[in-house]
Amino acid sequence: MSNNNSDRPASTAGSSVVWALGACALGAIVCFGIFLMLFGYVGSRGPSGPGSAGGQMMARTDGADVAERQQVAFDDASLARGKAIYAQACVACHGQNMRGGVGFNLVDGEWVHGASPEAILSNIKTGFPDRGMVGFESLYSDEELQDVVDYIRSRREGWESGRYAIWPIAADIARDDFSFEQVMQDEPTKAGRFGAGLVDYGLPEMENFAMVVDGTIHIPAGTPAGVWVQAGGGGGVEVTIDGEPVEPVYDLAGAIYPIDQGVHDLTIAYSTADKPNWYSGNLNIVVLNPETGERAFPLSEAGKSFLNDTSFVIDAQQRPRVIRRVVNNLPSSTISVGLPSGMNFGFNTKSCAIVGAWEGDFLDIGPNIDGRGDAPSVPLGEWMFHEPQAIALSQQGDCRYVGTSLQDDGAPVFAFELGGVPYTVSGQATDGGMAFVYAAAQGRSAGAVSMPEVDGVEMRVEQAGAQTRVLLERTRAQ
Repeated sequence: MSNNNSDRPASTAGSSVVWALGACALGAIVCFGIFLMLFGYVGSRGPSGPGSAGGQMMARTDGADVAERQQVAFDDASLARGKAIYAQACVACHGQNMRGGVGFNLVDGEWVHGASPEAILSNIKTGFPDRGMVGFESLYSDEELQDVVDYIRSRREGWESGRYAIWPIAADIARDDFSFEQVMQDEPTKAGRFGAGLVDYGLPEMENFAMVVDGTIHIPAGTPAGVWVQAGGGGGVEVTIDGEPVEPVYDLAGAIYPIDQGVHDLTIAYSTADKPNWYSGNLNIVVLNPETGERAFPLSEAGKSFLNDTSFVIDAQQRPRVIRRVVNNLPSSTISVGLPSGMNFGFNTKSCAIVGAWEGDFLDIGPNIDGRGDAPSVPLGEWMFHEPQAIALSQQGDCRYVGTSLQDDGAPVFAFELGGVPYTVSGQATDGGMAFVYAAAQGRSAGAVSMPEVDGVEMRVEQAGAQTRVLLERTRAQ
């Protein structure tokens, strides 16, 4: 199973392209003109304004075709059955997240053996014995394998198909004087398709340019998503999703354009007007989770290289951050918390204990940012303590993690049961360090707490009404 042919029905424009390519025998000039007209690079332009160019940049499809693609849906029961079979038969070669291993990547836009549902089903049934993939038609029914096909297709991500067009612009043009509509009155100096699922902003081969990219994009279900564009602090970017301009939300490194899960038309228009001299113009474009900053998959060649960088810092400068990832020196069942004060800790959902605390920046999640498992995430700062040392209630009994709630400031409160008695614990910043606050149900005292002895860190217990507070402070200069 692998990629490179679209499973979309051919549109009117698509069939016209075949006719246009045949007409190339009549002459390169005539053919190029037909090509431009078919894809909307030439013709009337609408009124200008922020984002207005995106809806008209490339007349790819009519409204009916857009609606048809957006109505693609999968039955939840079928997806559940397909996921179960995938876990039995496919995960060893294609990986738990379908990103490949011994077998092909099944979620990107590159399908070597056909991407239509029929092609995928046929490939699973017959296999590729000469390449190490057995056929599964004797092990599962067609209905069961169709569930697997649906599950695979539901997880697809990134570009399905895409086009680009490039125009030169003046070297000294100011951002306020630049207009995509005006530039696009002329024929592009270069236009074509990118078929490998990633757009290359090195294609212009010129210092000053405007480039428009347009295509169908897949956003799989699971987490909130946004298209993150790092334009180097300059240059003009306009993003249109399903014909509607999208206003960005800015972070410190770029702009995030929110996008819903599903199949969409995506247009990204970029110009180097007012681009800083230090920036190459080769855009990093990736899809990420706007809430956590976790990067999911790239949309540009530069974005792919950017994702391969194993450094991606999650900070807690404004609000507490809560991350559940494998972290160096902490159990895999740990939920990590970063506080704006620079104090951080980990709560183990299996032992209901505080299994680590460190002071400094929060986490670098780059080493295992998308589940690659290359290495655990790295705490950024200096440990106060970490497993096997722990802070825990002294009461006996089995631990049962109940859940996590957030206070008004975003700080988490962990609820658990110990010996059948409900408790909560939260972490708070103090003037000299941090405190862990335990409380029992119905206003009862949480009782005694066990603590490790750590060089350079003073730990003490205070009772404040029904609360038990464990205070941590450093006793030596850092």
